[in-house]
Amino acid sequence: TAVAHAVHAMIGWLFGEGVAGADLHAGLADDGDYAFVAVQFRPRVIWATIAGYSDEIERGVAVFRSEFRRAATSGAYADLPYLATHAITLAALHGDALLMDEVISRLAVGDEAADAGSVGVAGRLGAMSRAVRLGGFSQARVLGAQALARVNWRRATLVATRVAGALGELELALGNYR
Repeated sequence: TAVAHAVHAMIGWLFGEGVAGADLHAGLADDGDYAFVAVQFRPRVIWATIAGYSDEIERGVAVFRSEFRRAATSGAYADLPYLATHAITLAALHGDALLMDEVISRLAVGDEAADAGSVGVAGRLGAMSRAVRLGGFSQARVLGAQALARVNWRRATLVATRVAGALGELELALGNYR
């Protein structure tokens, strides 16, 4: 199936085996309905991850943009933190400040509408990433602290761990080794 093929490709890519260009392009074009599959295992999302962190960043950004918009407008709030994390990271790597701002603002709306703690934490992580890239280190610390203060560790462990890691990286980058 498409899911198994994409997961197999992701595992191979993570272990440095590379991915055939034809497979990548076919996977990115797959618009099948995989709503029943966890977002991180949907073929198009896997292929976008491979593309975005490889040499086809524009295609990866485009897919994450459309998948994030689809989830935000359809009320698929559980998908937002995962999609937002990659959308914001790829947007930052690509220099797409508009996408970063869109993701952050939509996460704020989704958090109010869904009462999903991980959505708000992901939004603060995105805002934190944006602040760091613009040199707002103090603001990034505040956003990170807010995210950690409101996290439900049973529901948002992955996103919270990323926030804690981002705060640690920020401090190391600023020369604070204690």
